Amino acid sequence: MKPSLKDLLLTGAILMIVSALVHAQNQTASKDAGVISGTVSADNGSLTNARVTIGKMGANVPGQTVRVDSKGSFQTAPLEPGLYYLGAYVPGLIGDPSSQGIRSYYRPGDTVNFKLIKGGVITGSVKNANGDALIAMPVRAIMVRNRNGDPVSFTTGGREVLTDDRGIYRLYGLPPGTYIVSAGGSSRSFGPFSPTAYEAFVPTYAPSATRDTATEISLNSGDEAQADIQFREERGHVISGTITGTVTSDGPQQYGAGVVLYDARNHAEVATGSASGSNKFSFA
Repeated sequence: MKPSLKDLLLTGAILMIVSALVHAQNQTASKDAGVISGTVSADNGSLTNARVTIGKMGANVPGQTVRVDSKGSFQTAPLEPGLYYLGAYVPGLIGDPSSQGIRSYYRPGDTVNFKLIKGGVITGSVKNANGDALIAMPVRAIMVRNRNGDPVSFTTGGREVLTDDRGIYRLYGLPPGTYIVSAGGSSRSFGPFSPTAYEAFVPTYAPSATRDTATEISLNSGDEAQADIQFREERGHVISGTITGTVTSDGPQQYGAGVVLYDARNHAEVATGSASGSNKFSFA
């Protein structure tokens, strides 16, 4: 029995629909393969002003910054083949150190799910022996043990802020762990171009101690701790020298290097210095 014209038209229509669906699926797959997508979730449910930044590893060009929608989803614009790093940012929140599956880099077509938590806070005042507020004093939180209680191999300068006109500081967004807080000494974050009146003094640790007797502060997600400091105003010593074997230039481009001083007993960072071609790579 020969098919009727109606049957032929119906069969043709079905074939066209199937072909269109396959084409659309192929286009979607091709499109998805060239992007990185995922979600951002927060323990407090707030994703206001959430952003995800994407950059190509080894590229000296600006990356992308994409918004996260109300459901916490995001998708990049089409990407070239290569390796990319991603970071999620929500004001006041930090990445959950216990979250699994976060890699160092991704490829187009991958999916990544970020989990954010509220960081800890340490706040307080810095005053001298007379009770006067010390203004623009560098204050830093230094992690000495991680959230599991394991000692940190090398304690670095950590998060640093300056006290305000009341002598008050506030360090927020701190990952869970155990911290000590120090004030004074050279700034670790604001650099040699932002000198303070307290560079020549030994850092004082909360509450008014040396590094060995500093009070340790344990923080969990969302905790807030108070740590007032009475500054000791003790003059420190200087270690100076020069760096040899560095790259030099006679042109406008100047090369630089950094020096970090550690305490050999506990591997704690004590001070930092910088050197450049402009000063013959000398440091102090």
